[in-house]
Amino acid sequence: MKPFADLPLKLLALLLGFGVWYVLALRNGPTPEEWSLEVPLQIKTDPSYILTARSHEAVVIRGRGPMPPHGALLYSVVLLKPIEGRQILQLSPQAVAAPPGTRIISVAPAAVELTFDRLGEKSVPIEASSSFAEEGLKVDIFPKKAKLAGPKRVLAGIRSVVLPPFTLMGTYPQTSVVTLVSPHPQVEILLPRETVVMVREVRP
Repeated sequence: MKPFADLPLKLLALLLGFGVWYVLALRNGPTPEEWSLEVPLQIKTDPSYILTARSHEAVVIRGRGPMPPHGALLYSVVLLKPIEGRQILQLSPQAVAAPPGTRIISVAPAAVELTFDRLGEKSVPIEASSSFAEEGLKVDIFPKKAKLAGPKRVLAGIRSVVLPPFTLMGTYPQTSVVTLVSPHPQVEILLPRETVVMVREVRP
């Protein structure tokens, strides 16, 4: 028996196998690389509600294929009728709009905690600090009330808007225009944005 009699056939089979692999590699291209990006988590809801707290501001998306340019990906959720109070929102890779040629593998975290409250309005008096009375001064404020907008639970705990510090000239009476400051980060002052303050001495 000749040991090299079938060598040409073996070489031919090897060449054919390599050729098939090479053709498939060219057709399919290189194995897509995996990547991960941190993207904003955008929550859209009914305008009569306000998102007061959330466990995450962003999510990490892992994908395979060409990496999208910065700012191209966004995880956006629309909640038309949110639950008042706390709720758990499940996140899914299928909710991410990926560009052609890119496949989204996972989203982390898989769920986020959201807290919603109804949006409300409330009018409260504008008050001066007690330090004016201690210094023998009286403060007149025009207008005397402020209209606020914000989460109802937060508004329920607000009784007034206190004038922020402003410069006293030392001669009285003194009139100043003072810009009001919201008593809470989630509360907006609708009216007035500014108030006229007159400071005068109280005579015994």
